[in-house]
Amino acid sequence: MAPNIIRRKVRQYDYPVDEMQLPASTQKSKYFTKESDVLLLVIADQLGYGNWREIKQAIRRDSRARFDHLLLSRSEVDLQRRLDILVKALEKEEAAPPKKPSFEEVAAQMQRALDELRLADA
Repeated sequence: MAPNIIRRKVRQYDYPVDEMQLPASTQKSKYFTKESDVLLLVIADQLGYGNWREIKQAIRRDSRARFDHLLLSRSEVDLQRRLDILVKALEKEEAAPPKKPSFEEVAAQMQRALDELRLADA
């Protein structure tokens, strides 16, 4: 299940490292930042969930993690535990009911519908 949920999350974005949004509940770690979590998810998607040695080596080679000494110092077990936490958060995010649209979103939808009706009448 974990590889599929990681793949679905990463594939939602054209540029996942720059665009990915994670649930706020994942940001309770003093060793992992939002950026390191996103990088970990992207690399796990590329190399496969469970390939901890390869994931650790890829993080060490990745220029985006060059100055993140806390991430670079994490063991394979630490990376596995963190990825498991991220997967659980992604599962909760998928299971959550869809977010209600904001007032502005509803107003914009209504305006577009009105504009379409005006064009159809013309």
